[in-house]
Amino acid sequence: MYKYILFDLDGTLTDPKEGICRSVQYALEKMGIEEKNTDRLTVFIGPPLADSFREHYGLDKEHCDKAIEYYRERFSSVGWKENIPYEGVGSMLSRLKSSGAKLAVASSKPTVFVEKILKYFGLRRYFSVVVGSELNGSRSSKEEVVEEVFRQLYAKDRSGKSREELKNLTVMVGDRKYDIEGAHEKGIEAIGAAYGYQQDGELAEAGADAIASDMEELCDLLIGGRETENDRKKKLPRSSFVRALYMLVPFALYILVFRLSIALMRAVSLVFPAIRTDGGIYISLTVYVIIAAVLYAAFRKKEPLDLFGRVPTAIPAAAFFCGIFLAAALNLYAVKLMEVLKTSAEVANAAAFKAESAFLPGLLVYVALSPLCEEMCFRWLMFGRIRRCIGAGPAVVTTALFFGLFHGNPVQGIYAFIMGFIMAVFYQKTGAFLTSLLFHVGANAVIYVAAYVGKSGGELDEIVTATGCLLASLPLLWYVCREQKSEEKKRTGKINGSR
Repeated sequence: MYKYILFDLDGTLTDPKEGICRSVQYALEKMGIEEKNTDRLTVFIGPPLADSFREHYGLDKEHCDKAIEYYRERFSSVGWKENIPYEGVGSMLSRLKSSGAKLAVASSKPTVFVEKILKYFGLRRYFSVVVGSELNGSRSSKEEVVEEVFRQLYAKDRSGKSREELKNLTVMVGDRKYDIEGAHEKGIEAIGAAYGYQQDGELAEAGADAIASDMEELCDLLIGGRETENDRKKKLPRSSFVRALYMLVPFALYILVFRLSIALMRAVSLVFPAIRTDGGIYISLTVYVIIAAVLYAAFRKKEPLDLFGRVPTAIPAAAFFCGIFLAAALNLYAVKLMEVLKTSAEVANAAAFKAESAFLPGLLVYVALSPLCEEMCFRWLMFGRIRRCIGAGPAVVTTALFFGLFHGNPVQGIYAFIMGFIMAVFYQKTGAFLTSLLFHVGANAVIYVAAYVGKSGGELDEIVTATGCLLASLPLLWYVCREQKSEEKKRTGKINGSR
């Protein structure tokens, strides 16, 4: 989990709409500008006042200063009280503080008002540090505010970690792009609060590392890590039978939704025959979209999905290329093995991928949606639950076995077991869903593209090529597993789970 958590105030901890908008309306009226619709003034929530008056009403510096003076005239008397803490904010802050995190407020609002608001609503006790701007206009940018928070927070740290190591344990939470950009400018991660006053797509465009839709999801994102995992272990059913059901529910749900979705789309195709064209690829596309949506909706709150796992982007990239080389090698070896064993034509045909659809729709289904759904089921959900119940080692083997059985015929089953084993190891080593997903995507991509250039299933008739691909995959395999260990030591000072 994070050790230091910085919160913006307006739109993140409290809903300040009435106080801010009415005070802005009052200031504009004093400046001779009539604005009856206070909803248009929500753009003032978050950024520095001078920036908003300048951007939205074209005021120059002199008039901005005057408008801010009028704004504070009303805000300092009644506006600061026209504020409502978001539902659940108190329990979230209490839970975070109890977990051992140090909390701070980093706001563009003047510190004097931030302190008054926090004390008025009984929230001040949760924060070790409270920093805002100054009434004289200094320290108005989010970067400057965050820097001051660093100075005060890190001065109290006695862990012996460097400033950069401490920044790796720090996160900013805010509802506007200024919070995200300010955090990234200072080298820390940022989580967007989508329940605040951001514009559509603002947080994603600003590059938020994660986005929380509500207070509960935000708390889960901030705590995360091994603490949350231990909490889940305590809630596991005691009965072995019920535990077995708990571990297999994702797989059963995947199969059920898969079958029902196919039946539904076949019924729809009777009315719209066009969707049966190109080998039914559009039916498959819709089915996988439904599966992904159902799995995510059913489990996202119970099973937090860590997309990046806090590893360098080079690791998922290496996994992608590793998947390409390893899939090519294994398929080439499989072809040779079937030739030596004189495997029947029926088995060989079942094991070979056939390009029966248009290239682009097929690419979307077999190289993107199919790996996504299978990784959601086997790695994100099944692996996580089995690891929680009986450990990481059994989870690797069990999910690989189920992944192999899922593919049906013996040849593809053995191939899927090997690939599933590697994906499970990657997932365990890196903690990043993206790592196993990109490995899977790379593996499917090389087979799919090979089918379209006349090499069905990657059937290149040269054992040397297979060996070359295998050798090329080995350093990538080593890098993904080895580099994660190194990065973990750098990030945590060799103390596992400190984040």
